[in-house]
Amino acid sequence: MKKRPAHLDLCLLENEAVYASYTFLGTNWVGGLFSKVDINKGSVLCEYIGKVLTKDEENTSTSEYLMTVRDPRDLRRRIVIDGDPRKYSNICGYANYSENRYANSFFVDSTCKDGKCNILLIASEYIPAGKEIRVDYDMGSSTHPFRDMMIKKGIYNDCKQEYKNVKWEFPLRGSVK
Repeated sequence: MKKRPAHLDLCLLENEAVYASYTFLGTNWVGGLFSKVDINKGSVLCEYIGKVLTKDEENTSTSEYLMTVRDPRDLRRRIVIDGDPRKYSNICGYANYSENRYANSFFVDSTCKDGKCNILLIASEYIPAGKEIRVDYDMGSSTHPFRDMMIKKGIYNDCKQEYKNVKWEFPLRGSVK
């Protein structure tokens, strides 16, 4: 059972299935997403939420939490959501990257016409309580911008399956506001 340092032993956000806290990636402690309970394959973990950006905001944003989704007004079009977890309480935004073959979750765009933008994070395998949840943000793209960013940051090796071998303790306290 792995523990976080006392000053990082925080639950930042949580729902019934998952919680956000800190994980060690590369040489830094960063936000991460973890299972609170045993999670079955196919279970919904959380919903990716945030601000729908205008075209100008989309073109100038420096956020690392941009997600493309179908436009509920016209499902043939796409819009972009900024899901920065610190700004929009987007628990999904805490899921770190892992290449598809190592990821234990995936995103599904279940937006319906005249509904709301709806991106769900789904368990791609059984995930025991206390395990970190990772997703492939490149989602089968022929280019791999997220993988390339992890290589550039020198943390790509931390994005492989070794994270599945670590079981984390639930944080002792809630976030300090």
